[in-house]
Order: sequence, then C-alpha cells, then structure tokens
Amino acid sequence: MAKNKGASVRYRVIDRCLRDTRRKYGAQELVEACARELTEVYSTPTSVSIRQIRLDLNYMESPEGFSADIEHIKDGRNVYYRYEDPKFSIEKSPLTPEEMDELKETILMLTIFHWHVYVTI
Repeated sequence: MAKNKGASVRYRVIDRCLRDTRRKYGAQELVEACARELTEVYSTPTSVSIRQIRLDLNYMESPEGFSADIEHIKDGRNVYYRYEDPKFSIEKSPLTPEEMDELKETILMLTIFHWHVYVTI
C-alpha cells in the first residue's frame, strides 16, 4: 500500500513502464515518466529522484509490496527494468490485509457520513 498519494501514482507509472516491451526503461526514464505523470495529476511541476525510483522498485519486488519479479538487465553501464512476465501487473494483485482494513474503515466512515446527512435532511 502506498504511504502517500505520490507513491501510488509512481507505482502505477512504473507498472505501466515495466509492462511495455517496446521500450527499455532505466532509472532515469522511470524518473522522467513519473515526474510527467505527477505534474499532470497535481497540476504543479513535480520531480522524483533516482533514489526514490530505486526504493519504489525494491518495494514493488518485496512481499510487503507486490512481490513483483522485476528483471534488472545490464546493457553496458546501463541497467534496464522490466517484469519477467510481461503480463504481470500490480493492478492484478489482491488487496493486502492492511489495505482491506483501510478499505473497511473508509466504507464505515462513508456509511456514518451518509447516515448523518440522511438524518439532518
């Protein structure tokens, strides 16, 4: 689960890039793709560091993240990333227990809010 809104946007962008078999995505290309998307989403210029992208890739590979099998392909001095299985996507991953708890809390809060609005009308 993303710790902030920016993280969830970055994971979605990285996921899309790692599924793209037509292009090679290194850390710098992922930085640029994430910065473009974050700038568009938040309507303000946004930057992302290479360190953040590497942390995001590590998280996506971890069991706490999405357990993604990401290939690290060396090409000279460059390293490119892609999923071992191009059909893999974090969007297909089941919700973690923490995400389920957060979803339940959100539903409860919306239910209470809805009931409060209904009663006051």
